[in-house]
Amino acid sequence: MRTLKDILGKKKFLKSDVGIEIEAEGEGMRIVDTAIWRTESDGSLRPKGGFPNLCAEFVLTQPIPVATVKPALQQLKEELAGAVFKFSSRCSVHIHVNVLNLEYQQMLAMIYAYYLLEEPFMTYCGKSRKGNNFCLRLADAEGQLDSVMGLIRDGEEGVYRLPGDRSRYSALNVEALGKYGSLEFRGMEGNLDVNRIDIWCNALVRLREFAVAQNDPTGVQKKYQELGGKKFLDFVLGDLAEHFVYRGVGRDIDYGFSISFDFPLMWERVNAKAPVEYKDHDVGKVIAWREADAFMGRGGRVDVYNGENGTYVVKKRSTQNQKVVALF
Repeated sequence: MRTLKDILGKKKFLKSDVGIEIEAEGEGMRIVDTAIWRTESDGSLRPKGGFPNLCAEFVLTQPIPVATVKPALQQLKEELAGAVFKFSSRCSVHIHVNVLNLEYQQMLAMIYAYYLLEEPFMTYCGKSRKGNNFCLRLADAEGQLDSVMGLIRDGEEGVYRLPGDRSRYSALNVEALGKYGSLEFRGMEGNLDVNRIDIWCNALVRLREFAVAQNDPTGVQKKYQELGGKKFLDFVLGDLAEHFVYRGVGRDIDYGFSISFDFPLMWERVNAKAPVEYKDHDVGKVIAWREADAFMGRGGRVDVYNGENGTYVVKKRSTQNQKVVALF
């Protein structure tokens, strides 16, 4: 498949990694106008009319390599020395990750990999961001998956058909693809912690690198099924994974797999030479937890048989028997 730069006809910033937008409220802020940063007014910040002293948004003038994120953030802090920040729930840090060099199916792989890791990512971004109406997770609004899957159904044309009203306020905003050739990650709460934002930017770039290596959503799914939740996180993020680990993280990643299961299925269906058939299970059969996730996703019911090794007993056959073709 073609790269996003070919599809969108964008040739600038191909060697850059991230764009950063930081929304802030507080006292003593001022307009920052440098080669790296510019200052904008944002109507969602308070108090109204408080720009720039009481509320402002600080935006990179252009995308930068991820290796230069720390010095760029340090420069911004120095420019705002003396300001007292009061980051409210209205404030956030948005990261745009450049995907112009990715082939189309690799960009889809990145979206799917993000959904698998969304819960540990959002935990790192801040508890106040979970359920926030300006950065809804897939767990908060599963309907957003329908619009994102249009990128698979419609192929390259899907980039131009994304409904902005359904993704603009998602934690992952895919609408930015058509505008900037980026995926926008809106999860991080408002802050100006240089190390914290730098780790977040590097984690998202590693997510992109992982997606390129797996090549498409099926590759991502296979790697997850091979490793399981916690090891999957370790594989994707490497030494950065320690910043995203907490008790129960593996369970949360498994849940992400469950609610985003239709994404790789759609990819398989669109690219299959023959119709995809689901495998049903007989009542009483013992199945592994990954099989159980897929089985429940198509209407089956199970009981936990052994929580330690993740096996289940089929309680009720699915609503789709072995002869039913997967339709989308």
